[in-house]
Amino acid sequence: MFFETLYRVDPRGKSFDPGDLASLSDTEYYQPHIEFEFRGGKQVFFVREKHGFFDDQQKKMVHHRDTLNPEEGFAKMAEAWTKYGEQLKYRASQGFVHAFSVRIPEGGMNHRLLDPNAESLLP
Repeated sequence: MFFETLYRVDPRGKSFDPGDLASLSDTEYYQPHIEFEFRGGKQVFFVREKHGFFDDQQKKMVHHRDTLNPEEGFAKMAEAWTKYGEQLKYRASQGFVHAFSVRIPEGGMNHRLLDPNAESLLP
């Protein structure tokens, strides 16, 4: 599985208070991801997404819910990457431009800014 976590603002060090709409907005995220399943003996690729809020100080997620979970997948990884890029562009157009991903194998986090007007958001 590959995923990135998208925020409106850089969430590092941010904390949320359920009664404070500004802190909730700062910690809101979308997490589009690509995963695969075997169906009928063939690999099928899916672009799915979760939504929630993350408190970086407490290292705690809340309301981690599916927002994109199609029944139909893609036969080719390239098709899934195209859909993934479209989903990134859609979320960037809503202001979710801070993209974080895990660095493998070295660990740590990658951070990049998404341009909502870019032709492709893939590196």
